[in-house]
Amino acid sequence: MKKIEDTTIIPHSLVKIFFDEKWKQSVDEKEESVYKYTNPGIQFLMDFLQKKLHKSSSEFKALDLGAGDGRFSVLLAKNNLEVTAVDFSEFALERISQRAKIAGVESKIKLIKDSVLDFSPPDNYDVIIACNVLHYFNSSQLKKILDLMKEHTLEKGVNLISFESNIKMFLPDGREFKFANQPDFDIVYLNKFLKDVYKDSKWKVLYENQIPVSITPYLPPSISSFLKTEYDYYLRDFVLYDLIFQKVL
Repeated sequence: MKKIEDTTIIPHSLVKIFFDEKWKQSVDEKEESVYKYTNPGIQFLMDFLQKKLHKSSSEFKALDLGAGDGRFSVLLAKNNLEVTAVDFSEFALERISQRAKIAGVESKIKLIKDSVLDFSPPDNYDVIIACNVLHYFNSSQLKKILDLMKEHTLEKGVNLISFESNIKMFLPDGREFKFANQPDFDIVYLNKFLKDVYKDSKWKVLYENQIPVSITPYLPPSISSFLKTEYDYYLRDFVLYDLIFQKVL
């Protein structure tokens, strides 16, 4: 077990297994506790979209990158957007399908199995969101993803970036761990980086917020085995940094 400064490093080979096991649980099981905190960026986005949808007779299209369990995809679909949900885990897509069926919006969500980094959007969208996923990528990968989001956003469309920074992960016994090669951007750097990517005159900041978050997510068997622990949950602290940019030209 490799350690750096008493932090156990989870090898890259376990990352996909981690997410597959994470999303294998059915929609009503304990993993639901992962994101019970309120996401202010999503709330602002939904209020903003409601005003736009009220004034428009056309149907809005949304792209959810790294859709995970699909809670944001389903929320967008329930608000009458046509949603494309992208995730590299087939179990995540099955979970999204379960949640969409329960919510009665199956017909409004298209599922695509692909990684966020390799995905090439087949269309342009009114809304593109990347929530709780971009912190897994380094600066050059992040720039590539954001440029793609910008390129495939329609005029007056929006990009929501909900980014986890200053991440700390602990077992209940106090042992800290992290994923190999996962960068940890601090807020000051992240603020400058994101605004530099969107600094051209076509874009403006519509919303910005940061909140500290503490959650107790499910710890999948592959990771608990690697860490040699019987715990089936862990402690995750981070700062959630939300930015919404609007394409104005």
